[in-house]
Amino acid sequence: MKPKAVILAAGRGTRLYPVTMEIPKPLLLVNKKPIINYLVELFNKHNVEEIIVSVLSEYRDDFFWWKKRYYPEKNIKLIPIEEPLGTWR
Repeated sequence: MKPKAVILAAGRGTRLYPVTMEIPKPLLLVNKKPIINYLVELFNKHNVEEIIVSVLSEYRDDFFWWKKRYYPEKNIKLIPIEEPLGTWR
């Protein structure tokens, strides 16, 4: 069985407004790289072969750009979500 991972990135990031009004929270830079890259690198370190990222439909193009720029050869599938399901508590 091939290891897989799911990254839930379809939220609006409202607790970080106004920073996240223009860019999705997972794509915010920390030490000059997007936050989501830290997860992808961790999964790579543990030999995860497939990564699925759920993204909000309105930010789909931003995530496609991110994938193309940072991981064009990596098996990362972007799954657009129409409406966020709410904050997990």
